[in-house]
Formats: sequence, C-alpha cells, structure tokens
Amino acid sequence: MLRRVASVTFVAAVALVAGCGHQVTPNPLNNDLSGDILVRLRTQGTLDFNDFTYMIAIDTCGTGVPYPQAAFTGYKSYSYAFLIGSGFNTALPELFEYYVNPNSSGSITYLLVNNLDPSTIQFEPNDNGQGNELELVFERALLANPLQIAQPCPNATGQPTPGPSASPFQGLTTWTFNMITFQNRVPQDSLGNGGATDVTFPGIVVDTTTTNTQTYYKPGGVTVPNNPAAQLIFGEVDNYL
Repeated sequence: MLRRVASVTFVAAVALVAGCGHQVTPNPLNNDLSGDILVRLRTQGTLDFNDFTYMIAIDTCGTGVPYPQAAFTGYKSYSYAFLIGSGFNTALPELFEYYVNPNSSGSITYLLVNNLDPSTIQFEPNDNGQGNELELVFERALLANPLQIAQPCPNATGQPTPGPSASPFQGLTTWTFNMITFQNRVPQDSLGNGGATDVTFPGIVVDTTTTNTQTYYKPGGVTVPNNPAAQLIFGEVDNYL
C-alpha cells in the first residue's frame, strides 16, 4: 500500500555485518522495483508501533555507520533516517535529512522531508504475515538531497555533486544501513551486538550500482531489551537497478 510520509517533529537520539547476497521475490503491491530500495526489519516479538519507534538509518555519504547513540556522537554518519511508530502517525514512515547547520559551528541537525510524492514510497507493516516484520520500499532517487541542503553530507570531507541516476551523488555508490528501536526517544536495540550502545557493527552495506540483496541475522547470546517488540533479529536491504 502506498503511504505518504506525514508531517511531525521528532528529536532523533539516534547502530549491521552485510550478509551474502541472494535473490528474493519481493511482495509489495507495486512489483516494478526498478530504481528502488527495499528494506525489511524483523523483531523477536510482534511489532508495537504504539510504544516503540523503528528507525532505518542510512549513510549515503561514505562516512561510516549510523550508530544508535547519535545524540552523543553528533549524529556522525547520519545522512537520512526513516522513522516509523510511536511519536508519529502510527505505522507511517517519515523521512528526515541530516545536514550541517549553517548557523552553528559545524553541528549536525535534521529536518523532516515534507511533501513527498506518494508514488515514491510504499510501506507494509506486516510483511511476513506474522506481525514481526515490516517492509519499506522507496525510490533510490528520493535520497538525492530532497531538501536541497547546501551541505548535504554531514561529516564528509567534501560535498557531492549531481551524478547518474543509479547513485544520486557522484562517487557515493556504497550506502550503509542500520536499524534501531527507540522508546520515548531512548535507544533500545540495534542489529549490532552491543544493542542500544553498539559502536562496532559494520552495517548492512549496499552497492547502489548493481541489483543485489544484503541480509543480516543478529546472533543469539547478546544483550537484548526485555520487550520482544524492541528486539531486532533481522535486517535486509535490496537494491534494484
């Protein structure tokens, strides 16, 4: 189903190993995924969009992995983030863009991306029919500096210039994804072994110039939050040319 990103504010106090690629059959209503990225996030228990926020954090600038304690690391390696659940219209994704605040001494801030074309994003809150997996599909070009920020790559040594459609910015063809859960703006878990405080996970790394699928299954025996709805166990990112 197509979902329009709603307009609401959120203070993102914003942590994956890329698995081997494999071909899967996607199941969104729109099966033409040319130019799209498909993301799946799975939890141990049933997703709870009323009590938890689920984040898909993305670095498109080649600066690293967006970790969960972002408020304490200056939002390092955050380029964009989709947020779904508590604090928003329930189970509707919202997109934020991170940038260098021109009115500060290099600090990173973020803005909600309003007025998205509803045809550029699809969302399924119960992708697997078991209540614990969501699926988000968005056009890759959507992350081509939609707010037209003067410095669209926080923490990067240089700023990108427009490039081919396969990658909205020149040279930045490798994107790094992380998935994080929050409750009341406090990180609860991530796909990294360190959970809410992880700083070691290498991320789900995707080559945007090829059609490929990357998956990650979180190992057992690591620290997890008490509520299964906040426990992340699986992440997947598929890129389609």
